[in-house]
Amino acid sequence: MLALGTGGVAVTCGADGCLVGWRGGGAPVALPAIKVDVVDTTGCGDGFTAGMLAGLLLGADRLDAAWLGIACGALVATGLGSDAGIESLGQVLGLLAREPAAVAGRIAAAAPSSDRQLTTK
Repeated sequence: MLALGTGGVAVTCGADGCLVGWRGGGAPVALPAIKVDVVDTTGCGDGFTAGMLAGLLLGADRLDAAWLGIACGALVATGLGSDAGIESLGQVLGLLAREPAAVAGRIAAAAPSSDRQLTTK
């Protein structure tokens, strides 16, 4: 895709995480999935995309935005239906704080103050 002119690409790999690459960024980077108790995977890819876009809109770099996407996809998998697992940005950041904690801190710093809580359910 990059050779065809796309500026960047993110490919979800299910339980194996995702692959992120961008023009001029060197070799694509593989990021692992966050382990959760899976209930239903309907909409996980949409959750990933929404999370990654939200991260980019908050000013996160590509990899941090992909981590936010991974966390959103993971939370979607914990509920029944395509959006049952995600409640707030704070909840997503709370899940991220278990894994790459520095990523959660960087995204929380960029988030609106009303969403900076790093609490989970």
